Amino acid sequence: MKMKTRLTYGLLIVAGVMSGIAPAWGEQVLGESTSPNDSIKLVVLDDNDALYYKVVKGTATLIEKSALGIVTSVGDFSSGVGDLAFTDRLVEDPYELPSGKRSRYENTYKEATVTGSKEGHEVKFVFRVYDDGVAYRYELPGSGEVSVYVEQSECLPAACETIYSQQYSKDSQSLFSETATEFVACATYTPFPILVDMGGNYLLMTEARVNGSYCGSTLTVDDETGAFCFQPRESVSTTLPLATPWRVLLVGSLESVVETVMLENLNDATAVNSLSWITPGRAAWNIAGEDFTADYLNMGNIKHYIDWAQEQGWEYFTLDKCWEQNGISLKEVVDYASSKEVGVLIWVNQNDLPSDESALNAMVQSWKSQGVKGLKVDFWESESQATMQKVDLLLRVTAQNQLLLDLYACPKPTGLRRTWPHLLTSEAVLPNTVFTDFPDIHNINSAIIRGAIGSTDYAPVDFADRNGCIHSGTTWAHQLALSVVFESGIQHLADAPENFEYHMAREFLKRLPVAWDNTRCLEARPDEYVSLVRQKGDEWYWATLTHEARTARVPLSFLPEGENYCAYVYGDGDCPSEVRFEYRDNLSSRDTLSVDLLKRGGAVVLFSTSSQLPRPIQMKYEAEAAENTIPFGVPVKSDVDSLCSGGEYVASIGNGRALVFNGVTVPESGTYAMTLYYMSDAPCSAYVKLNGDINSWQEVSFENTGGPTGRYMAHRTVLVTLDHTVSNTIEVGNNSDYGPNLDRIVLSKYADGTTDVEAPQESESVGLVYVLDRDIIIEQASATDYAVYNSLGQLLRTGHFEGGRLSVSVPDRGVYFVKLHTAGLDFTQKVLIGR
Repeated sequence: MKMKTRLTYGLLIVAGVMSGIAPAWGEQVLGESTSPNDSIKLVVLDDNDALYYKVVKGTATLIEKSALGIVTSVGDFSSGVGDLAFTDRLVEDPYELPSGKRSRYENTYKEATVTGSKEGHEVKFVFRVYDDGVAYRYELPGSGEVSVYVEQSECLPAACETIYSQQYSKDSQSLFSETATEFVACATYTPFPILVDMGGNYLLMTEARVNGSYCGSTLTVDDETGAFCFQPRESVSTTLPLATPWRVLLVGSLESVVETVMLENLNDATAVNSLSWITPGRAAWNIAGEDFTADYLNMGNIKHYIDWAQEQGWEYFTLDKCWEQNGISLKEVVDYASSKEVGVLIWVNQNDLPSDESALNAMVQSWKSQGVKGLKVDFWESESQATMQKVDLLLRVTAQNQLLLDLYACPKPTGLRRTWPHLLTSEAVLPNTVFTDFPDIHNINSAIIRGAIGSTDYAPVDFADRNGCIHSGTTWAHQLALSVVFESGIQHLADAPENFEYHMAREFLKRLPVAWDNTRCLEARPDEYVSLVRQKGDEWYWATLTHEARTARVPLSFLPEGENYCAYVYGDGDCPSEVRFEYRDNLSSRDTLSVDLLKRGGAVVLFSTSSQLPRPIQMKYEAEAAENTIPFGVPVKSDVDSLCSGGEYVASIGNGRALVFNGVTVPESGTYAMTLYYMSDAPCSAYVKLNGDINSWQEVSFENTGGPTGRYMAHRTVLVTLDHTVSNTIEVGNNSDYGPNLDRIVLSKYADGTTDVEAPQESESVGLVYVLDRDIIIEQASATDYAVYNSLGQLLRTGHFEGGRLSVSVPDRGVYFVKLHTAGLDFTQKVLIGR
């Protein structure tokens, strides 16, 4: 660790006693300290034996004269502290972490200390001044027990136009919204963090380095001055020496607040010797994908999600709530996941964890010995000192046993991941999966306020429920952007495999990083929008969320100068349930990228020097298009909800009246995923027939989506074989009953150069290739090389065997192509694995 120190000493003028009478003291400056780039100045004042501070940015005072002090069992240090001395020093203390907003943390600051004493007891008021804010705490040396009763830790903003905070809830799952000062003053608890718009500058108040020697704090308001006060939630019983949590004041532009890493910087350096075992990653999460129904505790479903994690290249699967009570075999889950090279994280109720270290260690060692990679520990629901002591114990024991950690319904982050880097993420927020009509404004405010203080397990990317019924609270591009806007060392992707499998965003989610090298906030405004860019290696990911429709203009000055980049743009389409892909090249740091956003919309852009990344292709055909065959009596209706593509849909198909999509062209012949976007107020079915060929007929079932209009839209995907040499027709109908209302169909294929598996065979097939249960069986008489592709032409499995019978595991449904080379022959066999 590199550390550079400069000391300066402030001078205290001690007045003599004249005629036996001590003079009345007025306000005087004890000392000043400026941030490393001189943008922020701390001023410490002594006024009639009480300490205060101010914060100045440029020529403007941002934090007015605010009181300091702490009342303990060894002394009341809120007034009457004498023998005051001021020092400050410049500190450079860089470090690295395996996950976070950046990989290297520079951690340069000025540390100012006021030392004093009262009744023989020493006290220190310690400040750290950064370029994006100020933090302070109290330090009491000595030994023995001590109790802390109250603090007089004020923050008086020079202006207070708007306050954004949460109402108190024990699990921190409430909305970030505009709050009146009067409401904060009346609330029993107002939790941190709290954002204040000071009119041109912003203030975010929170705390750092909260551990078992203290408790979490709440915000109170002084009735007379209007100053905000940090106040411990309860009396604290601890031992000397004592260092209280840091009281953190992030000040400046909102962009600098969002980018901050001050909380990590304020924590102690890690004592964990090796960090090589700490692997951030993406996780398949079946409790959210199955919409919190009991089906997630089915072993078949668990294996389905593990298969999906393997197929996507995601690192983890999370075995969630109540698995043990419902008879799920942890060994079976871990063994199966290990065979797929997927790590298992398990849910744990903290109330079931012992507070005795040896008992907890035995429990954690048992999970470790069974192959578990980490714990998701739920139901903390408190910031009491006892809770923080239990968190300390769990952090220590899991670090010793090399298990990753994710905390749920938990204390807010206070930067502890610097000390305990295996703490990869925590919830402490109302997440994306709690309810479907989730306000986009809360997503924006959570990204700004909650995201500022640490890693956020927000459960992004939730397109639809497990039956395909589309969530319409935000656009799909907004959902996709959440995966970049919210940094999380374990990123739980919240949807079901069936909603990802043929989605435009699938390839993007395969490449999604979760540990970043750098983060910048380009623009932010509470209730309105936020845009961030994150760096991973030589690639950059820009993401934005918006409330109102707007055009986001992105100066690309963050790109390295002199290099050309390609942009892979995933933005809003014509309606909320459409992601539009666009590829742009020859972009440099001198350019500006413009992206149009829908209401409640968003976008994400991957900037890469490579032009060879996957470019998803989707071909959309509107049901109401004039070139289609729409029978007499089948109406085209305007969507009163404004959620259908093109604003219209075709209603009442069926009873012998079929809708025919004409002029369907594809770039190459082969099997395509065809997604039908539909609405229905009852379960129904329809047939799909291609080019009038009765042999292509397939029956498709549709869910009761709840109603006939766009707000009740769902999607259903089937596989169809189309010919690039003709203008194809796709007929959807029902000969004896009503089918669904139809908005559009979308055909999916990827331009990644792998679709040649459907080229004409070079030789006649030999041996056997067939399906047994969920496996592909290959029987050949001699040594054989094989490769298995999915219906989009993507390579899934490859290998060699010396002849005989081979079983190849694949996802549980769909069309697959098995390409074989044996006895000098090459051929391809198509197989279908049904439901």
